[in-house]
Amino acid sequence: AVDGVFSQSNTRLFAVLFWFMVLGPMGAVLYRCATLLRQQGAPDESEFQNVAVRFHSLLGWPSAWLAGLGFALSGDFEGALTGLREGRTTRLERFFDPTAGVLVDAGRGALGLEADSPVDASTVGLAMGVVWRTLGVWVFLLALFTLAGWAA
Repeated sequence: AVDGVFSQSNTRLFAVLFWFMVLGPMGAVLYRCATLLRQQGAPDESEFQNVAVRFHSLLGWPSAWLAGLGFALSGDFEGALTGLREGRTTRLERFFDPTAGVLVDAGRGALGLEADSPVDASTVGLAMGVVWRTLGVWVFLLALFTLAGWAA
């Protein structure tokens, strides 16, 4: 459940917000359309589906790393960096799924969890807390960039 919180946070929050900041409303629509295309079928079903999976992963890659950095800032920084370092080899195996590696490794490290630590409901609540704090940092930065652009 904790891994799901971290991996879905990119698909549902951070990537949409990232592409909104980069390309405006059309960026958010672009990412959401890529997400819907990826969910249409199983990978390896067709060449189009494989391209859709890779395109979605390409769009999710920068926001996944920035969200992982946000998890480090919102939780245990050293633990998150250690989690990213230790998960490097498994991320290479899952190259086209950045959220499965980066966010889970950074999120678990930010909470101080080992790879096979048992989790309970309170741990899921702590994971949601890290996600919400990271989202608060992102919204603050969006407001700051908006004000800086407005003032210039």
